[in-house]
Amino acid sequence: MPELAEVEVARRNVARWWEGREAAEVIVHDAKVAGGDAAALESMLTDDAVLLSDGGGVVTAALRPILGPVHIARFAVGTSRKNVGLRPEVATLNGHTALLLWRDDALYSTVQFDIRGERIQAIYIVRNPAKLRRL
Repeated sequence: MPELAEVEVARRNVARWWEGREAAEVIVHDAKVAGGDAAALESMLTDDAVLLSDGGGVVTAALRPILGPVHIARFAVGTSRKNVGLRPEVATLNGHTALLLWRDDALYSTVQFDIRGERIQAIYIVRNPAKLRRL
């Protein structure tokens, strides 16, 4: 029979996973509603938010970190206009809640979030085909 402490740790891990999953689902919903509305997207981000992306030098990605809600929202609106038709799926990736973005049946990119309170502090995007093939 598991120790009481082990059960408590497992319960907390499940609760954290579920909270992250719910946050990601809310983010997907809000982003769909916001669509091309940069101001609405900005309101979802903390003042010190950062976006990092990895294209592996093979596919297009931001070459440097994107800092601040204004710049991140502009980047998101601009890239969403170029990537119409992506299908988001909430999933667990490396033990964290993530979005998998699909184009047809091919994995296009992954997006993970660091959430602070009810807002996004960091966004990590992986588009590197070599890394996506491993999923």
